[in-house]
Amino acid sequence: MRPVLVVGPHRTGTSIVTRIVSLLGPRLCVEGDRMVSDDPAKISPDNPTGHWESRSLTDFNDELLAHLGGTWHAPPEPMPPADLLVRLESHSSDAGERFHRVHPSAGWVWKDPRLCLLLPFWIRALGADPIVVLTVRGPRDVARSLARRNGFGPAHATALWQRYTSAALRHCAGLRTVIVRYDRLVDDPAAQIYQLREALDHHGAPVQANDAGLEEAIATVDPELRHYRCEDLATEPATTGHVVRLLRSLGDDYESFPRLEPLEMDSASTELLASQRQLARTESTARWMNARLRNLETEECCRTEAVVPDRHLPTIRCCTRAEFFDVQRSELFADRYKMELLIARRHQTEERFTLPGFCLPCRLPVEFELDWQYAHPPIDATWLSDDGSPLELKIPNWRERILCPHCGMNNRQRAIAAEIREAVRRQQARRGVTPRIYLTEQVTPMFSYFADRSAEAECVGSEYLGPRHRGGSIRDGIRHENVEALSFGDASFDMVVSCSVLEHVNEPLAAIGQLARILRPGGELFLEVPFDISKEHNTRRAHHLGDNVQHLLPAEYHGDPMSEAGSLVFFDFGWEFFDQLREQTDLSWSLVTYWSLELGHLGGAQFFFHGLRD
Repeated sequence: MRPVLVVGPHRTGTSIVTRIVSLLGPRLCVEGDRMVSDDPAKISPDNPTGHWESRSLTDFNDELLAHLGGTWHAPPEPMPPADLLVRLESHSSDAGERFHRVHPSAGWVWKDPRLCLLLPFWIRALGADPIVVLTVRGPRDVARSLARRNGFGPAHATALWQRYTSAALRHCAGLRTVIVRYDRLVDDPAAQIYQLREALDHHGAPVQANDAGLEEAIATVDPELRHYRCEDLATEPATTGHVVRLLRSLGDDYESFPRLEPLEMDSASTELLASQRQLARTESTARWMNARLRNLETEECCRTEAVVPDRHLPTIRCCTRAEFFDVQRSELFADRYKMELLIARRHQTEERFTLPGFCLPCRLPVEFELDWQYAHPPIDATWLSDDGSPLELKIPNWRERILCPHCGMNNRQRAIAAEIREAVRRQQARRGVTPRIYLTEQVTPMFSYFADRSAEAECVGSEYLGPRHRGGSIRDGIRHENVEALSFGDASFDMVVSCSVLEHVNEPLAAIGQLARILRPGGELFLEVPFDISKEHNTRRAHHLGDNVQHLLPAEYHGDPMSEAGSLVFFDFGWEFFDQLREQTDLSWSLVTYWSLELGHLGGAQFFFHGLRD
């Protein structure tokens, strides 16, 4: 008495076929676990007769897909059946227990479209010799049905059909397989159901001998179930032609389904599903962080630091520009860029929006705040378009405009603050004393962050108050320093931090020398400046001539907490700046790149410079 597995992509008739099979004899899962309702108010218009599948097993299959790095609508990358079994081996025993809990009797029927992707795993986990009923429907029909039910675009829906159908055809190899074509079933249910019953009976399924179930099965098929209609498979999209040709060539009943390889998807569909996997990971992170936020609010502990062990800023250190460009050209970098485009597209119509995440300096789950100030067009977003045409998108200034609502720091500030805090721990462990830090800022969220943590480190900050002030003087609680001629003695600090300051300095080389001069042996220097990775040389925009300024390029100003007029930009930096750091100091320099969706560090090539005095 062989069991029956109903396999087929979403919207190919797996639900109605499963109901038909169950009326012919094989048993469905226990009623309490069944995805079907007798309450008319709870019946979905897209599956008016019910889904006829196990709710718990569907959830378990979602867990398996997540373990493989995907979801049902963003399936994991194709892999050989042997690799699939290895990846999911640890779930086998749990799978068998879960299955028999809801299918306690032999002679069962079970359907889930996810079986297209997971069939080898379940065959092994159940130790079964099943009959596979493979449902077939054209990709255009499926695409329209998915658009109606889920709002998927044609390209996404067609790519899903390709992925699921290709996997099902591959995984059915060697299995007893009966093919049910959805169009024929709806057009002539009696003939198709008679044929299905004969095939099931022939292969050893527990089919009833009387015609009562057969008549009820025929009556179950409503012609209105076919919401959309295509003439035949010959009219289907060219991108699915190789799979369509295979389907057209297949018979209806196999003692052993033929091996059909290779079944490769077209590159556009492959890339689209890869982007959907990235978006699914974004959504998963969002759900996780929102749950964390709800838990914290319930526990009324938002004012305290959450205990999150082993979470650090993910960084890659590059000692040369070649190493940096190797990182930038990597597949990982490209995937990050695509994820950022998907996030930007989702929020295009919102004036402001938030992203759930975790602020590493605050050690708290937060809703990062973003807007479109300083937004810019994307480098390339054509892959987001169904027809390859350019899309008009705006991309947030990830560097400046991902703000934590608690500490007020943006992306770049939080990254350096997190690294400085790690450096403080290193200094404390090595020297056993409280480190001393100098920041070339004093009225900023970053300075306030460290000033509030005086038990961890002694923090000194300053601002430039104008040429008439003496270095080290105090006005209204603000210390004045000119970074080109600092008033501190040599080797005064364990750490020196300068963020977005050197581009506003007339002679940045002099400033670099001063910052290195005040650093103690074993000390660390953190520098962050706007930096154009496409430029070889620095560009001087303005020059101080006595009390006057000579503009070599149109004046450009950045925000300045000390002046509403902003701060004039004197230099645009290129790779020459990295060379100058090594030439002007005796420090060991690296360029530190970072990126993390969860920690609110987006923007692709975000980085700072780190110098270490041996």
